[in-house]
Amino acid sequence: MLRALPLLACLLASPALGQTASAPPAPQSPTPMPFVRASRSPFILPATTTPQQYMVTQPVGSTTYRGYNPCANADVRVMSVAPLEPIATQPVTVNGKTLPGVLRVTSKTETIDEFSGTRLGRGPETLGSASNPNGGQDRIISIVLVPIPGYAADLTGVTCLYEHMYGKGS
Repeated sequence: MLRALPLLACLLASPALGQTASAPPAPQSPTPMPFVRASRSPFILPATTTPQQYMVTQPVGSTTYRGYNPCANADVRVMSVAPLEPIATQPVTVNGKTLPGVLRVTSKTETIDEFSGTRLGRGPETLGSASNPNGGQDRIISIVLVPIPGYAADLTGVTCLYEHMYGKGS
């Protein structure tokens, strides 16, 4: 019986004779899928310190959006909002050019303020797309220009051309 104890201890200590025990492999984290555009060009949404509402058509099957704030001296806040009355729109013109795929909503809607929605700093950010409070593919986006926290800047008269693009991935 005493001769069997060392053999039994060896079998219990290692998974197979001659091998050392190791921790089980860690589960693999899924590799995030890169952002894949659902449309060729971004929607350009002019942002000022006064909330503006724009209607865009979100491509079918898109699950995320990429926002790009090119403004060096301000952040933007964006949020999908619901109409409060029948939707009335008009084309948006910047520097004499009509922005493709973007309509300014002139009827009453919910609006963003400096404390609501999602703050986007300077540069690109990709976020999951929330459900559309308007239903369907036509989405009303409310946008406002806000000061960078801790940075005193006069944003009077500033317009930032925020880029908004739908797609999939991260």
